[in-house]
Order: sequence, then C-alpha cells, then structure tokens
Amino acid sequence: MANKITKEQIDEIVKNSKFDVKKVFGKCTVVSMQLPNGFVLVESSACVDPNNFDFALGQQICKERLINRVWELEGYRLQSELYEKNKPLNCKICIVETKSIGLTVGKIYEIENGYFKADDGCEYPINSQLHNEDELREYLSAHKNDNKYYFSADVTKFVVVKE
Repeated sequence: MANKITKEQIDEIVKNSKFDVKKVFGKCTVVSMQLPNGFVLVESSACVDPNNFDFALGQQICKERLINRVWELEGYRLQSELYEKNKPLNCKICIVETKSIGLTVGKIYEIENGYFKADDGCEYPINSQLHNEDELREYLSAHKNDNKYYFSADVTKFVVVKE
C-alpha cells in the first residue's frame, strides 16, 4: 500500500459518485454527493442579493469543496489503515511449550505496546516492537540470540489469551 492518495484515485471516486443539485430560496445552490460506498456529503453556496445569484458558479464552488472533502476523507482513511497496520501489539499470551529458561510454561505474559517482560524482568524485544501475532510468532520461535531479537525464546507453542 502506497502512503499517499493520488489525484487519479480522487478522480475515480468523483466519477463514480452521484450528485444532486438544487436551487434553494432563489439564492442558494446545494450540492449533495453520494460517494460510491454510500456516504453522503453536502455543500452549499449562497449570495446575499438574489440578483447576484449564479447557479453554475454555485455548482462549481460546491463541487470544489466536495472534492476537497473527499481528499480529507481519503487521507483519514489511509492514515487509519497505516495506523492499524503498524500499531503496537497489545494482548496476553500463555506459553504452552518452550525450551527457554526465560519463559515459564503455563504463565500468562502481557504484551503491552509491543513489548513484554520475561521472567528475568527485562522487557523484550529490545530493539524493535511487535505489531501483530505473526511477528510475535516469529519472535517467540527464534532459536538463537541475533541482532534482531537479542533473546532466545525457542517457544514451540503459545496461545493468545482471550478475555
């Protein structure tokens, strides 16, 4: 996943959206935009003197505002996806089987913000943070001290404890 939103993505969303345009009270343009996923955005443009009202200009102003809002919404969506993908792991695990002297079978370990404390009281991993169960599985199955983990877990089996 790219860490940016492109004009082409926004253009595609706009192209696949439905629009409803209304003239209200003789001096206001209201444009509603239903995005492809069903979400609805509404913008308006008005003037003080009805003699100055320009329906086409009102549509243009509203559409520009709506497109700017789509950029914001897509940016928020992307930021949320990146956060979810990279947020630290928080869970509890129970060691079922291990050859490690640093972890106890049957003991519940809490992983908080991507780190946990082994029986020696040290927080692991030392130079990285766990973000998902796959990383945790890789970490706990490490058989040697290496530059990535600095911990020899050699856990052959663990379970995530559901509360």
